[in-house]
Amino acid sequence: MLDMTSVDAPLVKQMHTYLNNGDFTNANLTLVQIPSYNQKILTADKWNKMRDALLALERFWLTDIAPYITTKQTEWENIVNLFVFNGIYNPATQYVKNNYVQYTSSGQALLYICTATPPSVGIAPTNTTYWRVITAVGEQGVSGTGVSFLFAWSNGTSYTTQDVVTYENKLWGALQNNIAQPPFDGSANWDILADITPATYPLTSGEPVGQVVGDLWFKVL
Repeated sequence: MLDMTSVDAPLVKQMHTYLNNGDFTNANLTLVQIPSYNQKILTADKWNKMRDALLALERFWLTDIAPYITTKQTEWENIVNLFVFNGIYNPATQYVKNNYVQYTSSGQALLYICTATPPSVGIAPTNTTYWRVITAVGEQGVSGTGVSFLFAWSNGTSYTTQDVVTYENKLWGALQNNIAQPPFDGSANWDILADITPATYPLTSGEPVGQVVGDLWFKVL
């Protein structure tokens, strides 16, 4: 399409005069005298085509795209909502696909995910048709001597030498027996073993620039 120019103005004005007077024959004769008239929006036909195109786009979005997105969003939410940890496996519970449970097998408490909805209750997680173990279990290492990891520091716990705790994003080792003595830098009871820095993993459509081999990143599909 082209813009109208100053050269077109007298002819356009004359065409409108003929149209207002109901003289469509001369209006059409004047129209064809306008340079490249068929590439300019001068008639109702051109306006109607533009209007019809816009309405078609709006209707396509309203009747095709929007409902499709809503349907897919609902389907996705229904799938995601099934990724639920249901605690320790209960043979009386009907589990469905993507439910997680804890189940003790060969003396080890493992995490299992349901890969297909069992036809009935009581199908144990060891049944590989409906369950998959997702706990990564490595070979047992040599037992350490002296050091005991007791998780987060607690005001009411009595600690002994070489106990290890976490406190304020740091790993601390007990220098001597103590109780109700919070760790701090320079403490006679505790020594900083390491800083604990929360890990941040990229969530991108492609591999992040400078990604270190072996580090995690999540790809958006």
